[in-house]
Amino acid sequence: MSDLQDISKYHPVQSCITTVSFPDKIEGVLAMIDKNSRLMEDDVMEMSTDLDHLLNFTPDMDIYWTAPRWLTEGDILFFYHAAAAKPRTKKFLRQARKCNKAYISHFVDYADKWAWDYSGTSAEGFDFKDLIRFLEHTHDLAIRYAGTIFGYAIVSAQSVFFKTESEQWHFKGKIFAPLGNVHIFAHPLEAENFTNFLLISRQAAITYIGKQQFDNIKKLVTTQPTKHPKRHENRLLYC
Repeated sequence: MSDLQDISKYHPVQSCITTVSFPDKIEGVLAMIDKNSRLMEDDVMEMSTDLDHLLNFTPDMDIYWTAPRWLTEGDILFFYHAAAAKPRTKKFLRQARKCNKAYISHFVDYADKWAWDYSGTSAEGFDFKDLIRFLEHTHDLAIRYAGTIFGYAIVSAQSVFFKTESEQWHFKGKIFAPLGNVHIFAHPLEAENFTNFLLISRQAAITYIGKQQFDNIKKLVTTQPTKHPKRHENRLLYC
């Protein structure tokens, strides 16, 4: 059983849902790849999504995530993967497989702009197949997680305000909460299981939930096992 129930037994918690979206333009996809490669501070760029960092989370990682100002230590941040991710990733993958000239041009331009150096290859030698493999990966994730509440994090400290460099972070926000642990549901909660008591905001990154809604979600998830993300090296990320 998830420790979500144990937490709420001993003290009241505040909670909300943050939407993990997927860009609607290829420029946004490439910008996400660049952002994550720089935040991971790797010598070799890895193509990864914001969702990947949650699925690969371990307690020794320092990750800050978009959150409301009032979220504090011990509170719960649920994660919802936007339903739009499925048609968007499908569209990008279809167009990339057709070797769309605009995609190739953007890919090379971004590689030149940020001086990407992937697997020892210069920007000029960037293999377009890498982007296709990445888009295949994003579509696989969308098939499994899009339109679902797929996990939650226990916040490890009070939300913090970052005044500068906000344009780099998820949803261009300035308020982030540090994640103390992330739990991924073995069976993501499909919309049909929670739309009778909860509507996910389509306009904002955060959906606020009350005590009854929290209790309803808790009932759904505490009857199923959770799985912990795979082991990953220590990184500092803001999403």
